[in-house]
Amino acid sequence: MTVLIIGYPESGKSELAENMVMEMASPGERVYLATMIPCGDEGAARVERHRKMREGKGFETIEAPFDVASSVEENGGCADRTVLLECLSNLAANELFERHVSADAAADRISSDIARLKGFVRDLVIVSNHYEIKADFDEETVMYAKMLDTLNDRISAVADKVIRIEP
Repeated sequence: MTVLIIGYPESGKSELAENMVMEMASPGERVYLATMIPCGDEGAARVERHRKMREGKGFETIEAPFDVASSVEENGGCADRTVLLECLSNLAANELFERHVSADAAADRISSDIARLKGFVRDLVIVSNHYEIKADFDEETVMYAKMLDTLNDRISAVADKVIRIEP
């Protein structure tokens, strides 16, 4: 089963996703794909908060800021495990701003990577953000938000279940 959880930042998506994975899989069958590249104190604090949230919950963490399918393969695969990908938004930012690829190329790369990942895990729960584009967003932020909407649409089309958390 593939589940996509979409919501605004700080909407409780991560907690919902972790609880869902805990219902779907036993300890030892839970994998947390951490995609964030922490930037500065705020990024480090967010990573630490997420680590504390899943402490003692039986997750194996795989750091995967790029190429999530390959990261899982390199760690022995997960055919009998449930994977929580936290989060699609970070993967998008990593491709755009760290690898410096175009929005279209990034969306294509991430979509195909997730399709590959789906093929060799038992269950996949994906967390993603949604941003309302505001008049004060700069061009780069608008591009990122639109690309993330494209990714959310693509993953929604192949997910078994989509949960949208509204404000």
